[in-house]
Amino acid sequence: MEHKQFKIGLILIGGSLKGIFGHTGVVAAIRDLGIQPKVILGASAGSIVGSFMAVGLDNKWMLNKMMALTADQFLDKIGRFDILKEFIINKAKNFRGFIKGDKLEEYVHLALLDKDDFNKTVIPFYVSATDLKTYKLRLFNTGTISDKCRASTAIPMMFQPKMIDGQYYIDGAILKDDLPKALLDVHPDLDYIIVSNFSYEQSTEDNSYLEDDTFPMVEIVRRAMSINEKYTWPKRIGKTKLIYLAPGLTQPVDIFKPNPALAKSVFKDSYKYARYHIERYFKHSHQHQVKKKQELPPPSPPPTPPTANGEPSV
Repeated sequence: MEHKQFKIGLILIGGSLKGIFGHTGVVAAIRDLGIQPKVILGASAGSIVGSFMAVGLDNKWMLNKMMALTADQFLDKIGRFDILKEFIINKAKNFRGFIKGDKLEEYVHLALLDKDDFNKTVIPFYVSATDLKTYKLRLFNTGTISDKCRASTAIPMMFQPKMIDGQYYIDGAILKDDLPKALLDVHPDLDYIIVSNFSYEQSTEDNSYLEDDTFPMVEIVRRAMSINEKYTWPKRIGKTKLIYLAPGLTQPVDIFKPNPALAKSVFKDSYKYARYHIERYFKHSHQHQVKKKQELPPPSPPPTPPTANGEPSV
């Protein structure tokens, strides 16, 4: 592939539990194609997979971690009695979400261990989160990684907001359209940005995505956040070209019931999709460059040097 001379950035966006499975497949495909991103930006579920890639955890480790995932590892639901008490006695004054989010932060920390620090990544890494007060996107690149992933995955109404430096932050994929430009603000020299977006889904044939879900509010909120999803992103920003991956997989994934077989299915489909489209993109791009060179007019011959008497030589 004609890509090794280019500076390539990678953005992994959203998707909840399906995003964890899918982005893992995309990362595996990128590595198998020999692509080494110069920088990674993770948003929402993409921040978890991005953190694993950024510290150098290999494909086999990431696949095994994904397959072994259980709800108890990353979900700390508030008990029903506590919810009733909060709504009846406190009139929901202190209610900020059904899931605390501390276990998710712990899940990332236990995976990274002593590498839970932006300064210890092998690839520069950023995590996006949305400032709940100013509505602005913020990219984190200092301190511990796990608490920033916790903030970035705080789906409104589901996960409680995360306070960092005295300010509350929520899901980092809400302003997903701004992510490529935000990455270029900190890394303006990129030739390409590969954008893996699992926030977008194709419409489904029936209502199983909602009726078969353990806690359908998660799906309602996630789909509501995707309604204004852009179906056509810009092909470039300035000189930087965007390679946009949106598999739109329709397999229903229940965040409260991780399924190893389903996880592997999403992983494989995402891997095939990413590998095919990235290979095709660079192959087409290379052929286009060769064609343009062939269409250029031949260079003009150098001028004939004059003879000693000043006349052109024959």
